[in-house]
Amino acid sequence: MKSINEVRDRVLSGFTQTLLGWQQKKATASPLRIHLTSLVPKVGKSTLQEAWLQDLGQRGITVSEELAAAEVILFETPALNSPEFPAQDLLPADHHVVVISAKTIWDEAAHNTLKRLEALHPAPIHLVLNGCPMEGLEEYIGEIPKQRTWLRRTFKKYLSRS
Repeated sequence: MKSINEVRDRVLSGFTQTLLGWQQKKATASPLRIHLTSLVPKVGKSTLQEAWLQDLGQRGITVSEELAAAEVILFETPALNSPEFPAQDLLPADHHVVVISAKTIWDEAAHNTLKRLEALHPAPIHLVLNGCPMEGLEEYIGEIPKQRTWLRRTFKKYLSRS
């Protein structure tokens, strides 16, 4: 059985492996530029960015505020539907990573927003689903352990010995 932290680490590791694959496919030696955004505010993109940067650092990937020294440039912008989104001033990116909430209703406006992003800055768009209910995750990754009472754990151990 996996803990929720193991699940998160496995997802991050897979995401980092994907990033490393993008970096290897890149023809130039310049840093890999990844644009991180969301459709709507408050869906966890800053949390994802912090965890992703930590995972990259543990793998020895240079993540630096000094652009000349970085192997990966990960820049976060406000939500795509936000008036603060810097549409015309957006740095060119090799990949767009868009975080969406499992609770967000996917409608024509969301679809058009992604089309507009692709038209402004052509690059592959990758979606990250965040906030998926545990029951939904278990269908794909297996059982996730839940907090059990002392009595239940003891009873289960007793039954497994019999």
